[in-house]
Amino acid sequence: MARMTEIRRRGIYTDLLRKFQSEGWNIYVVTPHERSLGLPTELKEDGGVHFLGVKTLNLQKTNAIEKGLGQVLVENQYKSAIKKYLSDVKFDLELYSTPPITFPKVIAYLKRQNPQAMTYLLLKDIFPQNAVDLGMMSVSGVKGLLYRFFRKKEKKLYALSDYIGCMSPANVEYIIRHNNEIDKDNVEVAPNSVELRAESPESVDRLQVREKYGLPVDKPVFIYGGNLGKPQGIPFLMECLEANANRQDCHFVVFGTGTELPKLQAWYNSKLKV
Repeated sequence: MARMTEIRRRGIYTDLLRKFQSEGWNIYVVTPHERSLGLPTELKEDGGVHFLGVKTLNLQKTNAIEKGLGQVLVENQYKSAIKKYLSDVKFDLELYSTPPITFPKVIAYLKRQNPQAMTYLLLKDIFPQNAVDLGMMSVSGVKGLLYRFFRKKEKKLYALSDYIGCMSPANVEYIIRHNNEIDKDNVEVAPNSVELRAESPESVDRLQVREKYGLPVDKPVFIYGGNLGKPQGIPFLMECLEANANRQDCHFVVFGTGTELPKLQAWYNSKLKV
């Protein structure tokens, strides 16, 4: 289960799936068709891979209310779509990632349909603890109700998973320490996947690239690119940029999208823009 549009593009999930494909696996991908895309639930084939796009609310780059509601609803939406379109497919491996954590019903259904299959969780984020760390939830009070709901989902998903792959040794240690019911031998490091290509990369004219984007040609350029949301700690990024605002020996470039982008742009316009 991953977010993607085509098997050929580079990415942590598509690179991994192309590896399976190159070894002769038949691959089915369940991916959200978020509300912003305006697409229906549908099953398509691309490059020999079957994609089941499931119509959902916006799960990324949206406000906290829609994101939270979307994560609650996505479980039943996925399960219904899988039952409708993939009920006759027998799976040997069920590979799924977090976020979101709300997949226990989906995985339980697939395990009943495919008792011989291995289930493997790619644990990209430790939720809901990361939401607590960001102040979006708490373990007590009214916000604690939401925390306990997601924590129950989290533990159920761990219990359904034959193996759990974490991003780092520290994540492995954390999961085992805070979920003592898990067999520690079933938790391992499984970092992001990347396809290593044998061919030499095309030569790049760095001077031309810098001139194209108006970047200085005589100093190091530091780049921050990707998601600009609450988990990325944008206030800390602002602190770092402000602390180095008067330096003349380097240049900073920030690009990406996310819920915190307007805040970052407003801060830049008021604090740093000359």
